[in-house]
Amino acid sequence: MGTLRQKKTAKSIVENFKLKNPLTGGQLLETIGYSKGIQKNPKVILEALGVKKELEILGFSIQQADKT
Repeated sequence: MGTLRQKKTAKSIVENFKLKNPLTGGQLLETIGYSKGIQKNPKVILEALGVKKELEILGFSIQQADKT
């Protein structure tokens, strides 16, 4: 299980994925409240194990995303 912030990140990723004009990784993390340093390198958070697990719990997977 991920931390509260990782859960919020996963939920935001799923919601962002549905948008017509999705935010970039850095913009998405800014809306959640991550620091400027993390926003410049969002891969660190977006690929974190906790975030990936939370995405799976929400039913969102890389294989599903690749189908769209």
